[in-house]
Amino acid sequence: MSYNVSAKQNNSINKNNSNDGLTAQLLNNGQKTVGQNDQMDRINQIGEEALATGENTLQNLKVQRGQIQDGIQTNKQIKNQIDKADRTTREMRNRELYIKLALWICAILLLIADVVMLIVKLTK
Repeated sequence: MSYNVSAKQNNSINKNNSNDGLTAQLLNNGQKTVGQNDQMDRINQIGEEALATGENTLQNLKVQRGQIQDGIQTNKQIKNQIDKADRTTREMRNRELYIKLALWICAILLLIADVVMLIVKLTK
């Protein structure tokens, strides 16, 4: 079987074959592009979720920082109150010591006064 194909027909067939290959390649590239777009959409969605999570975490950290600062202020107030209580306790101990000393002095003076009164009474 012999094929009598002219050069013009041969070029036409080659162009059709070439066009078919080009069309297949373009379709293949189009499918790859669609697949890549889907991947980019997923990556974009993951990025948006990560951003939302990051913003939420940042807000939580700001709240925690506020709580820590409030705790620090409370600790400072407690420390000031403890220092004030220590000063008051020291003053009370000093007063107690002075009062005991004054009472002992009064007791000794009363004892001396009793002795003097006894001596005066006995000498009369």
